[in-house]
Parts: sequence; C-alpha cells; structure tokens
Amino acid sequence: MKNNGQTQREEADRLFCARIADMARQQQRDNLPCFTRFLDEREQRLAAIELRRQHFPQDQVCFWAGFDVLQEAPARRMLGLFPDYLALGEGMDRAILEEQFPIQRVALFFRAQDAITHRDILGSLMGLNLKRELIGEILTGEDFAVVFCTGAAAQLILSELERVGRAGIKKQQGYEGELPPLYRPGKIDGLRDSGGVPAHPAGPVRGGAGHRQLPAAGLRGFPGDQPQPGKERRPD
Repeated sequence: MKNNGQTQREEADRLFCARIADMARQQQRDNLPCFTRFLDEREQRLAAIELRRQHFPQDQVCFWAGFDVLQEAPARRMLGLFPDYLALGEGMDRAILEEQFPIQRVALFFRAQDAITHRDILGSLMGLNLKRELIGEILTGEDFAVVFCTGAAAQLILSELERVGRAGIKKQQGYEGELPPLYRPGKIDGLRDSGGVPAHPAGPVRGGAGHRQLPAAGLRGFPGDQPQPGKERRPD
C-alpha cells in the first residue's frame, strides 16, 4: 500500500510530465525555443523520459546549467527545446543553443574571513522570497560566489540583497570572470548521496552582451518568472 508521501510524489511527477509534454507541443506549434525554469536531477530525468515518450527530436533538446560542466555531473539545469533549424548535428555548434538560454550570472563578493558557504547564500536568497526553481547553481569560492539565475531573480538579488548572514557583500551583474569550481556536497534533491563531486573548471563565458538571441515562446503550465516581493527592510 502506498503511503501519502509516495502518492503525492507520483502526482507531482505526473503533473510535471504533463507540463513537459505541453511544452513539447507548444514548441512544435510555434517553432520557437521554449525553456523551463531550473530543474533538479530528478526533474531532468523525468523530462528526458517524457520527451522520448512524446517522440520529440532528441537533437532539438538541450539541458544547460549556464556554464561548462560534465553532462554526468549533478547540476541544476534548464531544459531548452529548439526548432528544427537549430537541431544539433553536423555543422551546428552546441554553443549557439546555449547562448539562447535566459540564464543570468550575479557575482557576490565578500571577505574571505567571513567564510560564507553555499548554504548561507541559498538561505539569504530564499529570504528574498525567491522560489528555488529560479535559482540554478551557486558556485562558491573563498571570497566570492557566482549565482546562476533567471532574469527576474537577478533583478531582485541586485536590488534587495545587501548581506549574507551578518556579512556585507558587493554585487556584480553579468559577471564574466573565472568561476569557482562546482561542488555538490551531500544529498542531491533527495535522490542520492554524491559524496561531493570533483571540481570541474568552468569554460569561457557565453551568452553575454552582444550575442543575438532568438525570440522565445513562454512556457505554459510552469510557475512564472516573477519572484514575490521581498519584505521591506528597516534602516540599520
């Protein structure tokens, strides 16, 4: 007999797959790129299975975290579905597809002695009432971190985030410098224990200013890209 938690998970999976199927139909109808929000590993696997079930062309499917990382490495990624004229094949560079993703980079700078962690930053972002699906990977170094997020999330971070814990920070939009390594400690979205993934160096920045992006169709059925307003802060 199924417990309540298992039943709820199955229902959530069913709804998620229905939205992916709807996204596939929307892309083929409008012939424009379509994107999800950031997906965890479980959602990425479910999406890939559903797209095969829908017989969606696999050379028009791309998962992208916003930076170069091994495909088998656990990372939060967006899913993009592309028109047939952008299908991956001979002569088509995957970088052209990656440049279309609506992923922003926001760098946070702090003092090394503040010892800010991934958990600290994520907690501060959640404190802005940002939904988790609007935030991708958070790459954390000794004295700075880079947050991959949607455009709406980036705007809220830049306008509202002033501190991480008790530490003051400085922010930079569209960061294009060297990235900290990817590190994934502990459990990944309740699926498995990675024991920490070896660091993978990030490649050159793509999709910055000056790159032409194609019009993109919206994704019906998925939560919107608008974060809830943060609470008003009192002056320190």
